[in-house]
Amino acid sequence: PPEVERGKRARDPLFPVKSEKVRTSAHHLAHAYSAVAVSPFDEGVVMIVDGVGSYRSDVMESFPSADVATPLARESESYYKFKGSTLECLKKVFMEPDRGFLSDEFYNMPGLGALYSRASTYIFGDWNKCGELMGLAPYGRRDQVRHLLELDNGKLRVPHWTTDFKQPYIQDGSNWEKSPAMRHWEDLAWRVQDDTENVLLARARWLRETTGARNLTIAGGVALNCVANGRVAREAGFDNVWIQPAAGDDGIAIGCAYYG
Repeated sequence: PPEVERGKRARDPLFPVKSEKVRTSAHHLAHAYSAVAVSPFDEGVVMIVDGVGSYRSDVMESFPSADVATPLARESESYYKFKGSTLECLKKVFMEPDRGFLSDEFYNMPGLGALYSRASTYIFGDWNKCGELMGLAPYGRRDQVRHLLELDNGKLRVPHWTTDFKQPYIQDGSNWEKSPAMRHWEDLAWRVQDDTENVLLARARWLRETTGARNLTIAGGVALNCVANGRVAREAGFDNVWIQPAAGDDGIAIGCAYYG
């Protein structure tokens, strides 16, 4: 929030924490500690990929100056190397605000996890049906839908959601499984899942090649995609891969505790 709001918060009677022992962690840093602190590795690298993290203005750790973003951009991907309890950020990918359908900012954010949730909303009428979307993907046909996630020299490109996608599921009481749009939804699910797997695999290989690390840990909501995790474990080149079981936001509490 703006500085004026931060000042008001500190003086508000409903904000009672005055202790100097209280520490605050930004979203992706908490995800990272939830993976690093609990993993069986003393050193390695960590991937954090989720729907949406903290604002750029609230990010606490240092990150490469090339990863520029405006203060209201949000965390989408973060990559670290670690040794013991020390983390060094190697790369951050931010999402700039992007207003669109019904002014729903999250629905239009150009990020990996946000795109997956966007497809979940389109197919199931619920942004948080990502597990169902992963399960639907094998029923789709290859390459029937254009790419929705592409890497260009390491930079993620998320094309705008256009009027090509004009068969969204509207919760009107009709039978979802008997919808005439089902073939289209299956094909879209295949594309989103395949794009997600390929981007995650490329990111993991980049981590392996640039750091030489043998151990990989993963957290963030996208780490609940067990199909993509399987490809990373088999194909990215790491000796060991460990995934935080509470990879979603429930794991944030674990990360905050260990960070503290």
